[in-house]
Amino acid sequence: MSLSPARVLSRATHQLKGLVDLNRYTLPDGRWFRAHQNLPAFVQEARQRLKRDGVVTFPNFLTESALLSATKEVQSKIDESFVSDDVHNAYLAKFDQRFPKDHIRNIEGRSLVGATAYDQLDPNGVVRCVYESDALLSLVAAVLDKDPDSPFYRLADPLGACTVNIFKSGMSHFWHFDESEYSVTLCLQDAVEGGHFEYTAPLRKSQDDLADGDVEDFVTEKRPAKVLDLKPGTLTLFAGRYSLHRVTEVVGNRPRLVAVLCFATRPDQRNSPEVQKLFWGRSK
Repeated sequence: MSLSPARVLSRATHQLKGLVDLNRYTLPDGRWFRAHQNLPAFVQEARQRLKRDGVVTFPNFLTESALLSATKEVQSKIDESFVSDDVHNAYLAKFDQRFPKDHIRNIEGRSLVGATAYDQLDPNGVVRCVYESDALLSLVAAVLDKDPDSPFYRLADPLGACTVNIFKSGMSHFWHFDESEYSVTLCLQDAVEGGHFEYTAPLRKSQDDLADGDVEDFVTEKRPAKVLDLKPGTLTLFAGRYSLHRVTEVVGNRPRLVAVLCFATRPDQRNSPEVQKLFWGRSK
């Protein structure tokens, strides 16, 4: 499910020099993506894997020095992070009285996750520089197979555009489907023990599909989930709206750190104040 290290394009962007390992991943300038012509095998393979498996990874995307710098920055701000303590079901929806309390639609679990907001990250730091690069925007759009004539933007949310999820000892994220179709993440640090990203193959094709039989099997551990091998420095695209997933409880004194990079199809798109308060404790 991860792409083999390779030089996939002939030219690198100066903006990411020293941050992304351009000997392994030469990033686009966007023109070939917008034209939708002569797409590199690299992009075609990534698209196929994402559609087939619901996930594709790019190991060692960040250089060692960039990874060290990004991790150091986030670690220095852990004490400033907001901790969201929430109880929810797999569908991130309110209790549905049409179903019994013990139906998988209504079974809930606890999620305890820390987060550093976008406005807390250094504008000149590694995480924001990578996120704000046009080369990454073009790469993500191309792998997601976005229509070249349709706009694609970074999220305009001053808090949630690009954040870092922090899982200290005892923290975890209960089984769920994402509201967004895809997520883009950068693994910065793994835990000593636990903090595993467990997921399923795509179980549904729309948000209206409960896929309740399959969901119940995984939530009740009747069927084993897959474990994504996420090494620090890995860029991941994941179809979280269709694949059930969770982060298992972290054990030990080394927190799991994962940057979440958000994109949109509207230039002014942002999270609601309710979502902002849930994840970052404030709406401005």
